[in-house]
Amino acid sequence: MNQKVLDIFLPKERSLDQLKSFLFLKKMISEIESFFNNDENFLLLNIKLADLESRLNTVLPVEIMNPADEEKMNLINFELQQRGLEINDKEMKYIFTHHSRDLNSLLNLAEKLDEISHQEKKSISINLIKKII
Repeated sequence: MNQKVLDIFLPKERSLDQLKSFLFLKKMISEIESFFNNDENFLLLNIKLADLESRLNTVLPVEIMNPADEEKMNLINFELQQRGLEINDKEMKYIFTHHSRDLNSLLNLAEKLDEISHQEKKSISINLIKKII
């Protein structure tokens, strides 16, 4: 039996086709597609029972390579475009110079940029980024 655990978190729903262009997600998407194309697999989602913890810990997750900064920038750009926002290279470089580069915090920053720019009715600028970080 082939068991895999994919722990995926994105702030908004995205289709696999939208995410295929990101190289660091390529292996994970391939695993997902392979899973759905094989009749002998089963899916195990969000089971949080304490008595199953030791058994679940024996399942090896698919390792997703840490994306390069360029891939992270592309993903942030993609997330902002999905929200109808644009970011210039100057502002993106500012983020990568002054903000944490881990993927979760970058995706959270994109979410905050969306919220604040919408509230203040302003486009993304270094001043807006400074206000958030």
